[in-house]
Amino acid sequence: MKRVFLLMVAALVTVVSCEQASNDEKPNEQPNENPILTTTTGSEMSISFIGETCDVEYTLTGVSEGKKPEASATEAWVKNVTVGESITFEVEQNTTTSARSATLKVWYADKSFEVALNQEAGLVPTVEFVAGALNGESFDPYAGLYNYFVILSKNGTTGWGDVYVDDYYRFDIYSTEPYSDPLELPCGTYKCTYQDGEVNTFSYTYSVLLDVEQGSPIAEYHFTKGAMKVTEDRIEVIVQLNNQAQDVHRIVYEGSRKLDYIEIPKPDYYTTLTEDYTINTTGGAMYMSYYGDFYGKGFGSWVVSVVPEGAGDLLTFDISTESTEYVESAVWGEYNCIVKEDDLQKGSFLAGDVDDNNQFVGSWYFVTDGQYYGNLDRAPLVGGKITIDNVDNSYIITLDCEDDLGNKITGTYTCMSCTTKDATKPE
Repeated sequence: MKRVFLLMVAALVTVVSCEQASNDEKPNEQPNENPILTTTTGSEMSISFIGETCDVEYTLTGVSEGKKPEASATEAWVKNVTVGESITFEVEQNTTTSARSATLKVWYADKSFEVALNQEAGLVPTVEFVAGALNGESFDPYAGLYNYFVILSKNGTTGWGDVYVDDYYRFDIYSTEPYSDPLELPCGTYKCTYQDGEVNTFSYTYSVLLDVEQGSPIAEYHFTKGAMKVTEDRIEVIVQLNNQAQDVHRIVYEGSRKLDYIEIPKPDYYTTLTEDYTINTTGGAMYMSYYGDFYGKGFGSWVVSVVPEGAGDLLTFDISTESTEYVESAVWGEYNCIVKEDDLQKGSFLAGDVDDNNQFVGSWYFVTDGQYYGNLDRAPLVGGKITIDNVDNSYIITLDCEDDLGNKITGTYTCMSCTTKDATKPE
């Protein structure tokens, strides 16, 4: 390209002038220029195997306004090198299991710099999954980054904790891009990491595949390696699972990047019970969380849960105590059901319901498979009374309640341990 440019310049000078170009003049340099070309990005870049759109910052001084350097890459898998206020280029996905390198060369006249482009080895998919739905929401910013929670599945879901028969690929994403209205997942490349709150990543802790099959416990697999690439109307994810086979899943979704959930009409009832149910359980553990005067009515607010050892009956209550003190004994007593939050008073428990975000609130009976609850039998407690007591270091809940179809839920649940937590104080 330089040679053609020089020939064109020579031809132009021959036509318009009898003067000859000085042998000292350089391509794309004017007389009296003193170019200084530097980069602030660094001499190396690490690039995800899934491919990225990259950006190299540079400064060019000592030249006429509007002058820009030239740039090219040494490998064909680095495409669309464009020089503007910065130098952008696209790196294709590495479909091999070997790392690879290329060099970005940038020059103006006799000034130049190079950036080594190091792309990590790829993952070879063993499972292909076409997602038909994108769901999700945002959480409070964390570590100065915006926190997006993303779910890819075949059929979609009605809430972050709602699971049906499907495969749910869930990603806990951290980005510098602010939340939009309506909320959308920002374009970019996100890498798998073991650390929460790193820029342009999804973290190991809450990023997981939930495999839900009818009549079977939910299978849960975390991601040990991988990356996600989000463009305007497409998402591609390649992740390695922490199962015994270390399967590599490739998930592809095409469509809107809007994050929300499937809206469902409020049903006439939420219970799955078809008859009265009697609890007679010994074992498990009681957990009590104190929320102070949460409702601002001068009484204590506690959430009391009874959790079995493994699968079985699970209870949770939103209760209002006589005392606002954070002491275990404040919870012992009898509580009558109140349906509306505004009507809560001392010595009452809030009826079970589902809020506008499809989350369980209030007081409920569940059956758990040992890991999850809500997808098996469940019933909101919407009437009756409960008693919570401590007898000789046994923690006993006695129920005389009913669900939203009038089924009676009665009996006792006896636990041998109790753990309390002051939720008004940061951890």
